[in-house]
Amino acid sequence: MTEYVYFIGRHGSEEGPIKIGVSGNIQSRIDQLQSFSPLRLSCLEYIEAPDGMAYEIERTLHKLARDKRIKRE
Repeated sequence: MTEYVYFIGRHGSEEGPIKIGVSGNIQSRIDQLQSFSPLRLSCLEYIEAPDGMAYEIERTLHKLARDKRIKRE
């Protein structure tokens, strides 16, 4: 199964919070997150991860952005 590291944020804008995560189905993940957000969300960018590397890539990105975290995210 192909996994992606995604960057989901406010539709049409790279301003504001960006959710970094892993999913095999990005649209399904957007739909899940959308139910909790008053803002329209979309995938701003994604990385198709090599087999077994998605969570390692995600962890590295979270470490690089740790000073920008909101509520542990």
